[in-house]
Amino acid sequence: MRLFYALILFYIFSSQIFASSADTIALQKKVKYDTNYIISYRDWLHITFVGINQQTGISLKEAINGKDLVFATNNPFSYGVGIDYEWFTFEFSKSFKKFEYTDKRKGQTQSSTIRLGYTGRKIRLSSYYSNSKGYYLKNIEDYLPDWDHDTIDYPRFDDLKNKTIVLSLYYTFLHKTYSNMAAMWQLDRQIKSSGSPVIGLLTLWEGISATSPFHFSDTLNLVDDFLNIKKIDYKRIGLLAGYMHTISIMKHFYIHAALTQGLFYSYGTIDNFNNIKTNKNALGLSIYYRLSLGYNGDRFYAGILYLKDSFVSDITESTILVSSYDYLRLLAGYRFPIKKRKWMKKIYL
Repeated sequence: MRLFYALILFYIFSSQIFASSADTIALQKKVKYDTNYIISYRDWLHITFVGINQQTGISLKEAINGKDLVFATNNPFSYGVGIDYEWFTFEFSKSFKKFEYTDKRKGQTQSSTIRLGYTGRKIRLSSYYSNSKGYYLKNIEDYLPDWDHDTIDYPRFDDLKNKTIVLSLYYTFLHKTYSNMAAMWQLDRQIKSSGSPVIGLLTLWEGISATSPFHFSDTLNLVDDFLNIKKIDYKRIGLLAGYMHTISIMKHFYIHAALTQGLFYSYGTIDNFNNIKTNKNALGLSIYYRLSLGYNGDRFYAGILYLKDSFVSDITESTILVSSYDYLRLLAGYRFPIKKRKWMKKIYL
């Protein structure tokens, strides 16, 4: 009888062990990353307060005389809040006049930007639409060395416009140990330093236009084509490759850097105010880099993220166009554990 009871106890005990092992194996199969490197908080509710600044730059580089025209927007900081949970992400920000901190001597910029993206373990898809009107000449001292930047307004080009649509897609090779999400949105935490090479595709449409030539001073000594550009319309497609790395410090602090370069083919038209219209096909380069640092704790997180996109291509035989897009994001947030409800499962949360 005692042997019978002993066999029953052994059966129950061994069943629990095998059941526990089966659960552990099943859990490991579901997790598609190395838990020694990455902790996921995707099923936690994230409330994030943000400060965002976005700027657009246009540079025309004239090869014959070695002169550049560097235009920049004067966008204010915007402030807002973001909500993240599982696949759902929402962020809204708005500028306030009392907290703009912009230099009035640089004029006003009207701009709107929409960013959409998907950040997965393997795939990162990023797209944005940018529409800016109103630029100032950033490098005025190259033409007027005696110009007093403390008292005199910058030369302004209120009718200069730039509309851009960018779509990029890249694959992360070492996605089991390196997290793109931890580097950008804090839905993951990189607890051990890791990095990964990436490779992908890039497409871009860009339209730049002005209602008057770029004559702002009689002292300019440039070829006419350089100043008389009326409209630039370009479409680009190409390949990109690079490397990304996150340094984890004491599991909660991090420093992140990313660099990708691309080679693309561009084709489009250039209209001048002298009624000359030309078609231009050329090869170009793209450069993207990203820097971020911060603290990513069990509940509280804070940091700063900066990224820059630049595109370089010929528009005439003697002129190179460089377009740049800067994005700065300050953030501080808190994550809350959420108990799953039946209605959440119905919408795949």
